Amino acid sequence: MYVQEVRTCQRGKVYRSVLVRESYRVGKQVKTRILSNLTRMPVEVQQAVRALLQGKKLVPLDGLEGQEALDYGGLAVLEQAWQRFGLDQVLSGVGSERKGRLLKAMIFGRILFPSSKLALREEAGGTLLAKVCGLEEKDLEEDDLYRAMDGLNGVWSGIEKKLYREAQPEGASLVLYDLRVSTSRGRPRGIGAVRLQPGSPARSAAGASCGRHRCPGIRSMWRSCGEPGGQHDADGALGDSQTPTRDPRGYLRLRWRDEEPVESGDAHRHGA
Repeated sequence: MYVQEVRTCQRGKVYRSVLVRESYRVGKQVKTRILSNLTRMPVEVQQAVRALLQGKKLVPLDGLEGQEALDYGGLAVLEQAWQRFGLDQVLSGVGSERKGRLLKAMIFGRILFPSSKLALREEAGGTLLAKVCGLEEKDLEEDDLYRAMDGLNGVWSGIEKKLYREAQPEGASLVLYDLRVSTSRGRPRGIGAVRLQPGSPARSAAGASCGRHRCPGIRSMWRSCGEPGGQHDADGALGDSQTPTRDPRGYLRLRWRDEEPVESGDAHRHGA
C-alpha cells in the first residue's frame, strides 16, 4: 500500500486527490486499486498515513523529551567570523591541517571558556567545539595541543604581519608614552605639542615648561608599515643622547584635556 497524489485539470482548474492504493497481481499483470480517498482529510492526517505506510514510527509530540543539548551559540558566531576573515588560510603554514584545527579549537576555547590546555577537553564537553573544528573530542589531548602550538615556531611573526597588513593597508604610526614620572611647574593648558631634542629641555606649545623636571619619555615607536621601530627611554630634560630628534610625525601630541589629539598617551595631571 502507498499514498498517491493525483492532479487533474478540468476546464482550466486543477484538482488534487490523495488516494491510498494497493498493488496486486492477476496472472502476469500488475494492477492497482483504490482503498481509501484522503482528499478531504487534513494535511496532517495525510502525512501521518503516508509515514505509516512507509514504515516510519510516529511519536506524540508530548511524549518527546530532550536528553542532551549541545551548546552552539557562541561557536556559531566565532565560526562565522573565522570564515569571514579567512583565518584557515592564515594558519595554513603551521605544518598540517590537523594542527591548524587544533589551534582553532584552542582559540575558540580561550574566548568561550578560558582554561588550561589540560582542561580544554573537559570544558568543551557538552559543546560542539570539536565538531566545528573538524575534530573529535578524543583529539583534544594536552600533548597534541602543545605539538600544534609548536607549529607556530618560525611562522608566528609572519602571521602577525599578514594580519596587520590586511587590517591596515595604508599603514599607521604609533607612539607609546610613559608619563608616570612626568611633572611640571604649572597646570598644562589644552593640548601641547612637544618636540624632543637631544640635550635640551622639552617645552610645550601651550606654554608649559618642563624646566628641570623630567619630561614625558617615548617608550617605543612603530614605523608606518606597522613594524617595531625600536624602544627608547628618552628624556628631553636629562641630555640623553638616545633622545630622538623627531618622532614619526615630527611632534608628539599630548592629551591633557578632553580634546582629541592626533596621537595621545594616558597622561597624569600634576599640580604646581
